[in-house]
Amino acid sequence: MKIARAWPLSSVGVAGVSDVDVDPFIDHPSLRRLYADRIVERRDASRLGDPRVRAAVREAIGAHDELVPASLLESLNA
Repeated sequence: MKIARAWPLSSVGVAGVSDVDVDPFIDHPSLRRLYADRIVERRDASRLGDPRVRAAVREAIGAHDELVPASLLESLNA
């Protein structure tokens, strides 16, 4: 779990890993998009605690809410 928290880009979808530090990469456009895409693909709502991550996921979804799993969309809009 310690390694999973230290490598948030690689641990999306790992159960029990939610409190991660995204500071090292969240401001990089490509890495932010990669992280958001992985969150959507893995339906990992546990990663939505950081407002920057929530914004990145919303940006990645754009106007295509219908393509996002309902459970993730509910967590995103909560």
